[in-house]
Amino acid sequence: MPIIRPVMRTPSKTPAVQKGAGLIEILISLLVIATGILGLTGLQANSLASNRTAYYRTQATILAYDIIDKQRANKAEALAGSYAIALNSTAGTTTCTTSCTTADIAAMDLTQWQNSLSTELPNGDGSITVIAGLTGAYQITVQWALENQTAATIANGNVNQVVIEMQL
Repeated sequence: MPIIRPVMRTPSKTPAVQKGAGLIEILISLLVIATGILGLTGLQANSLASNRTAYYRTQATILAYDIIDKQRANKAEALAGSYAIALNSTAGTTTCTTSCTTADIAAMDLTQWQNSLSTELPNGDGSITVIAGLTGAYQITVQWALENQTAATIANGNVNQVVIEMQL
């Protein structure tokens, strides 16, 4: 019968190879990902605020050109100064539905314009002033204050404005 000798194993001289990721590596990668997502969220919020400001500026420009077109359509009253209106004032109202005079049309135009300013822009207001020394030249100012601006900042003149000068 053969002799069976027990085999003795010698410890390996090569270090054990790590398999899988350690908890520290996973936590660090989650921290990096979370920081990236937080940065993207901040960029998105900034983008939304900029888009809102651009939207209001576009609306103000459209409304300024709207009243310019109305003045050009009613040129006689515009030259007579019927479209001149100051900031924080209200236009005269008219209830004519048929056979309106050109003065009635000018009053309706201003009322509709002021209504559009207040509905399309936050704290929207506008003015039309005659430019001295030029016949038929006007300065149209449309202003608004963002929702986060207080009454004190609005009173100090910290508002957004679009100013357009035109000549009939």
